[in-house]
Amino acid sequence: MGRRGPHAIDKERLNFRAVQFANCFFTLRDGQPARIRTQGPGGWIEAGTIIPQDQNEARKFVEGLNRLSGTPWQIIPEICPNQTAWELLKRARTEVEIRRAAKSIADWAPMGRSDWRTEIPRAIRKHAKDLVRAKNNWAYPRDLSRPTSDDKRVVFFAKILASLASGLSPTYSIKVLAYWPWTKEWIQGEFVATENSFGGRIVDSV
Repeated sequence: MGRRGPHAIDKERLNFRAVQFANCFFTLRDGQPARIRTQGPGGWIEAGTIIPQDQNEARKFVEGLNRLSGTPWQIIPEICPNQTAWELLKRARTEVEIRRAAKSIADWAPMGRSDWRTEIPRAIRKHAKDLVRAKNNWAYPRDLSRPTSDDKRVVFFAKILASLASGLSPTYSIKVLAYWPWTKEWIQGEFVATENSFGGRIVDSV
């Protein structure tokens, strides 16, 4: 009889999905600034976030870069946060409230940049019951009065949804991914830049 349960390689895939979900929740809560990228040998390379905020000035800025460098440059638009949706999600106690949060995220999501704009609310709606149960887990930071706990809630939701989207127990990733070295700055900086350069998706299927 063969071994049951996830194989070793599943941990890497699970970790990658969790980081993707974490990026989405950080973006939902805090937004993302406009970014600029250029075409490199291996794909798109993000070059920074300091660009003119006025649309006409930004367009002229990019046109100037194109003329000077001879390589294509693009602006990735700013994503504004939806803190209302984030508050609905973290305060939800029932399936109805979870789905209400998902609807608010879906209304905001078209402002996003890639396929995750539809996958995230769909995953939340699909797994509403499991999310309600998971929030009763000891690992969920319940004290809403502590600002430092909010990043931990992002990571909690990211791990739970990564497990559910992979067909695993909701709490599986809490144990397997107990060590979490990724900071918000790294996720929304280097990780996002790498994903954008390859046109990454949030999930393959949920």
